[in-house]
Amino acid sequence: MNQPTYTMKDFLDAVEALFHSNDSEIKNKSNKFICEFDKRPEAWNIAMEILSTNQLKEEAYYNAIQLLKAKIKYDFGNALDKKELVMNTLIFLIDNIDKFKTSMHYIISNFCQVFAMTMVFSGDNFKQAMKLCVDKLNDQKSIENLLSLLMIFNFLAEANANEQIVIDETNKAIFSNNLKEIEGDVMAYLNFVVKSIITNQNAFPNVKNIEQYKKLFSDNVLEAFTNWTKFDLEGKALTRLDTDFIDVLNFIFTIEQNNMQKHAECICMLLQLPLESPEMQNLAKLVFSKILPYKDILYQTSIDSLDIEETGFFIDVFCTLAQNNLDQIFTEKRFDLIKIIVDLTKQSDPIKINNIIDFWIMFMQYVFNKRIKTEEILVIFKPMFIELVMNMMKLMQFDK
Repeated sequence: MNQPTYTMKDFLDAVEALFHSNDSEIKNKSNKFICEFDKRPEAWNIAMEILSTNQLKEEAYYNAIQLLKAKIKYDFGNALDKKELVMNTLIFLIDNIDKFKTSMHYIISNFCQVFAMTMVFSGDNFKQAMKLCVDKLNDQKSIENLLSLLMIFNFLAEANANEQIVIDETNKAIFSNNLKEIEGDVMAYLNFVVKSIITNQNAFPNVKNIEQYKKLFSDNVLEAFTNWTKFDLEGKALTRLDTDFIDVLNFIFTIEQNNMQKHAECICMLLQLPLESPEMQNLAKLVFSKILPYKDILYQTSIDSLDIEETGFFIDVFCTLAQNNLDQIFTEKRFDLIKIIVDLTKQSDPIKINNIIDFWIMFMQYVFNKRIKTEEILVIFKPMFIELVMNMMKLMQFDK
């Protein structure tokens, strides 16, 4: 028995019912229909038709974008030998981005994510597609264009790490190599955004909601830095953070209260760079010089005065700092950095328990593997360990 063929109107009617019907049974049926629709052969064409149509409701565009996401993620691997289809899709997305760049943020964000996911399959056409994209969006008079380009850069590295995208290892490697070619350009763009938009008081004076835009730019710069650093920890562009991209580095350490977790992720990624390598020695000194003052700030302001979010931020940073620099800590006897982690545990959110336990197990393994003298362990680390256990016991009681 043949399945019925659905039209764009059928899909739009289901979206309308899901979002606006007062009948719960109708809403449930519509939701099931929409959730299963991406498996249908006509889903691709209907999604493209919706995105080509002007003045539809935002929920219609959003659900069409979700259709494309599912198709690209799970079915586009079959189109790797159809380069023209992939390129035409990318051109279609570039041509239609103007329709969504002033929409609600979740619409344009998902649209940019679709473009980035499609780029995974671009192969030899990667450079051509990126040029078309940059030529379209690198307009320094349009804050919407600049934000869209930033999100695409962010999502490109995210797509590379997305293990749900069905693609063979050979073509995945081609995409990774293509990303490495533009890593320097991406970091330069992040630097431009920080210098020209985020930290510029006079950026786009005619934009009424400029602070809201700056928050979006800040979020995406921090996310993009984390994603690109995860992608290529030894990338050549990262060795230029203390010179060509110093504005990005400074911004990462200019902690915004409402973005502490994202700043912490960036700092932790910095600490995972191969800072011991000769080409990163200057960067290493700069990174440590920016982190260590927080030790003094913590004890001047009293760790007890930190809220849970602030404590979580410092636990992430100092655990990563200590974990990746134990040789230097023992050589210079910087055990005060370990004591900070012990003290922070008093104020920690219970969700950080595993992070702290994992760090301490790794730390003690290091101590025994290096055959640190027993006397030194007893004098320096026994009091710390006892205090840590007591703090952890209180934390676990609170967790229950």
